[in-house]
Amino acid sequence: MTELLLDPAIRTWVFLPVILITFLVGVLRHYVALIFTNRKKLELQQVRDSQYLIRSRLLRENGRFLPKASFNMRKNFLLNEENGYITKGMRRPSQMQNPMADPTMMTDMLKGNLLNVLPMIVIGGWINWTFSGFVTTRVPFPLTLRFKPMLQR
Repeated sequence: MTELLLDPAIRTWVFLPVILITFLVGVLRHYVALIFTNRKKLELQQVRDSQYLIRSRLLRENGRFLPKASFNMRKNFLLNEENGYITKGMRRPSQMQNPMADPTMMTDMLKGNLLNVLPMIVIGGWINWTFSGFVTTRVPFPLTLRFKPMLQR
């Protein structure tokens, strides 16, 4: 196979602008996403539940370092049948809801998808328009007559 020579000016006038613009579009997309995304409101009960789950996980993982009486006392505090926090939480109805049923969640998903797709379309169009005369890749196999125009436009 013959060697494909790359002009050093291509590095300066093709690759660096593509990298720079891709980076700047990524930064811009990040800040636009911060503007458009809704802050999820946490309820006190959700925060309390997550903190108790973390506490129980830490007790489970590191309980072997505690004296037996201390471990059993903490375990009983969490799992007591009448007033243990985890057993009380199991009796509550689940807060999980179908994301497709809530229109605000659907709107948030649409915003996220648009914030990802639109910059890629713009960058792709810009690269196609700006560098339309450059050879950017070389495939190591012969192309069929139907496939060749897709890569050579």
